[in-house]
Amino acid sequence: MPYLDIQGNGDWNTFRVFATMLYPLDEQKQNQYVASHMLKAKLNDPHIKPLGPQSVDVSVDLLRLVLNSPSFDQIKNEAKELFRGGIIAGDILSFVYLMHLTDTPEPSIRKAVYLLGHFYTETVYGDGKPIPASEPQVRKYWNAYLSVSHLWAALRLVQGFGFTGLGNPIDILWGENLRKFIGIAEAIRLFGTSYIPKRVKPPVPLLPLKEMWQPPIDVEIKPIGFKLEELPDWAIEKLHRYSKRQYE
Repeated sequence: MPYLDIQGNGDWNTFRVFATMLYPLDEQKQNQYVASHMLKAKLNDPHIKPLGPQSVDVSVDLLRLVLNSPSFDQIKNEAKELFRGGIIAGDILSFVYLMHLTDTPEPSIRKAVYLLGHFYTETVYGDGKPIPASEPQVRKYWNAYLSVSHLWAALRLVQGFGFTGLGNPIDILWGENLRKFIGIAEAIRLFGTSYIPKRVKPPVPLLPLKEMWQPPIDVEIKPIGFKLEELPDWAIEKLHRYSKRQYE
């Protein structure tokens, strides 16, 4: 089982967790993302003047990683594209989880994909680009980000429902709040690795236990769940039209 790397409450943790979400199967890419963002953060320190003899304290290992990595702009642009896929995987698991919380009959990936196929035709990414809405496209991203889908789902649920009590949802990824974010993701992971959808043959849990990224053994993370009485109105309406013959 892969374990998240968390050490204290520094920015390094946020970059490491997010790098894992973007590159769940590529440790080299994870390290390059962390190194470039750590160095960028140090150079953007308000106490560092644009010009002058000041020095920045960085490790030799970090410098080696940066020297052997693509440019910061290349990494940033690639991450932006990968972020789009992570959002889709997170939305799929979010809707299965929400169906479970609201006692919707037979929550499943197929129902979530069905709902999102309709939802994505009426919404766009933050930069205005359309979100892939076809079932093959949606499933492609689900398969690519399966092992970190609970982390993306946690992010999407915080963004969509704001139940963490934070003013800005993105704050959940920084400082001490990061552990709260991982706690939300952990509740979703525990659900997904124990829930067996009906009509699935052979009967296996929604999420593969051994493939899912989870908190490190030596760090105490408490799962954080929440309650939801019903799905959004549009989702309820679409589920009423759901055709089992088409998607099962």
